[in-house]
Amino acid sequence: MSTMEEETKDQKTRHDRWKETTKALLGAVRKETCQPYSIPVVPDDLRKSNETAYMPKVVSIGPRYKGKKELLPMEEIKWRCVASLLSRTFGQNAIDKCMEAIIELDAAVRASYVDEIPLDRYALATTMLFDGCFLLELLICESKLDLEIPIPFNGNSPGIEVKKMEYVVSDLMLLENQIPIFILETLFVNLLGSSNQMREFIQNLALRLFGYSGKLMVRSTSHFLDVAYSYIEMGWTDKMREENEVRLSLGANDTKAAGITIRRLNNDDDFLRYLRVSLSPQTTELNTNDEMKKNRKIQIRTGSSSTSAHVQQKGNHKSKNVSL
Repeated sequence: MSTMEEETKDQKTRHDRWKETTKALLGAVRKETCQPYSIPVVPDDLRKSNETAYMPKVVSIGPRYKGKKELLPMEEIKWRCVASLLSRTFGQNAIDKCMEAIIELDAAVRASYVDEIPLDRYALATTMLFDGCFLLELLICESKLDLEIPIPFNGNSPGIEVKKMEYVVSDLMLLENQIPIFILETLFVNLLGSSNQMREFIQNLALRLFGYSGKLMVRSTSHFLDVAYSYIEMGWTDKMREENEVRLSLGANDTKAAGITIRRLNNDDDFLRYLRVSLSPQTTELNTNDEMKKNRKIQIRTGSSSTSAHVQQKGNHKSKNVSL
């Protein structure tokens, strides 16, 4: 075969692979398996102030810090964790399935990173497979799954000691030290079988690894740091909601003693028994013009229905700016 023919064949192969990977990427995005550019890099202005703060100290995850000299001692321990995972009744046949599944995700993996990954598809697949199995073993050990799929002969997972090592957990939460969470899902499917709530299950195992006791009820996280951030953000949202809600549950005697008279305007009996005032300008209207200073009209919408009432407070007719 001539050199020109070889170049033509190579170009056709690259062209076919390009079409295949592009279609695979679009399919992953449509299924919400992949979120493009979800693993960014640290901005230069932040990195300048303290470059080492954004670099892993013990363990590298993903392609960005792979092969760093100071992180190499952990690689042997990671291999032992992978072997421990595969010993949980899966065997060598399971790893073959995982290898085939991971290499098909090459386009989706590359799209997840903001920067270009210099590794070829096989080296990148090896990194995803190796680091993904390592993380799965960390999640499984000391969880309920540890009892359901134990290591043979009452063996102990090396992951137990890994989690006690200084800087390991903090390294797993570094922005540039991440792999896509769909890698763990893919490995989970091929090792344990599919589940409708598989991502939620993995996310909640990750939360326990990071020391959080709650659960994350969203499915859109992209990697471990995103899991931790989403959980913290969810806690902030819940706290703000609690602080911004005032619940009034007063009986007739209590309201009378407080100098408040409630007069029903329509047939909503629940309004008289339980008045809930939500600090949201979209849910209520408060008329505070001159005619309503004494009898303030409050309209509370609950779904498609609404309840209106006049609330008159004796003694103090001062109008207030309140967003109800």
